[in-house]
Amino acid sequence: MDKKDIFETNLFLNKEYYYQHFHIKYRKKRLNDFLEIYRKLKDHLIPKDEPVINKNEMKKYIEMHKKENQPYLEDLLNSVVNVSFKEFYHTLIQMVKRFNRTNKKKYIFVIGVGSNAGASITNFNIFKSNLWIFMLIYKYLRVKPYDIMLNLNTSIRLYNPNLYDYLLVDDCSYSGDQVVNKVLYVAGTELLYKEKKNDITFLTRDLFQKTMIPVAQNKKANIHLIIPYVSRTAYDKICNISLSTQLNVKTYVKYLINPYKNIVDEKKIKKINQLYGKFYKGIDVGELIPIFFGHKIADSVSTIELILIKGQVLDDKKKKYVFIDACKYDKNDLNKMDLNPANKSFIQKTVYCPIPPYVHFKKYLKK
Repeated sequence: MDKKDIFETNLFLNKEYYYQHFHIKYRKKRLNDFLEIYRKLKDHLIPKDEPVINKNEMKKYIEMHKKENQPYLEDLLNSVVNVSFKEFYHTLIQMVKRFNRTNKKKYIFVIGVGSNAGASITNFNIFKSNLWIFMLIYKYLRVKPYDIMLNLNTSIRLYNPNLYDYLLVDDCSYSGDQVVNKVLYVAGTELLYKEKKNDITFLTRDLFQKTMIPVAQNKKANIHLIIPYVSRTAYDKICNISLSTQLNVKTYVKYLINPYKNIVDEKKIKKINQLYGKFYKGIDVGELIPIFFGHKIADSVSTIELILIKGQVLDDKKKKYVFIDACKYDKNDLNKMDLNPANKSFIQKTVYCPIPPYVHFKKYLKK
């Protein structure tokens, strides 16, 4: 097959065929096109560069702050958990084995693209952590998916009630906004549109701010979430939506991670927010999750990326000191060009460290 053919005929890569994501009759093509991508990428799934905190360098970073601020930085950084890829992968496979024991039925794998994706909205990217995780676990799944769909609400619209089980995967859920607001919430509403009875309360955005919420008695779909690491914030949101919708959410989670507000004293968080707010407006450090992985340090709304990736000294805008080797700028490494602190808007820009495998997927497919 010609190298360019995959981009011409594969419905995951050619926008001309995106309409085929929204019709059952293209089920086999979706499966075959996924396998075509998987075969080309299966040898490019392991990260090549892992971020690790250098404790001596971290101490130097802390000491670059004013003496009165150093205890706050110590509390922040001593709370951070660094999960190697080896450990992450082992934990992920444990969760897959649990799924294998739990589910023996046909199911749809849902990539997790935003719920607004449709035949006329094609500017979305499937090459994110969800698809990468699925390719990592694919060979371990005893029952392979009956179909592969872009999003959950479309899957429910096409298959429910004839098919009851749906699988979503990811590496970690930080705030829970992505999986709850953009996936589960919309899918729960989709079930209500399909419901013929009149005794169902429609979902509203302020559902969880009410004094009492009705607990859904009749479940119409099993949602299997394989996410080995989940923050307590995200887990609470997932449990809430499972209780209040017709979605029976089954979680395959190994570790719950506390946000900073559950670890660090409230007065200290307030002081840290004053320092952090000089660089990032609207971010509450108390809500951030103190964890990073061998394949990726998360963005600024998930963890303390300003410190871990950019090495910003919080009480001196002119000072930066990166204490994670993988995040240090190297002018001779093309993959680290974005880590140059001299770049325009360096602090505000989203910077990968390290670059996760899925960022290069299109490049590998072109070879």
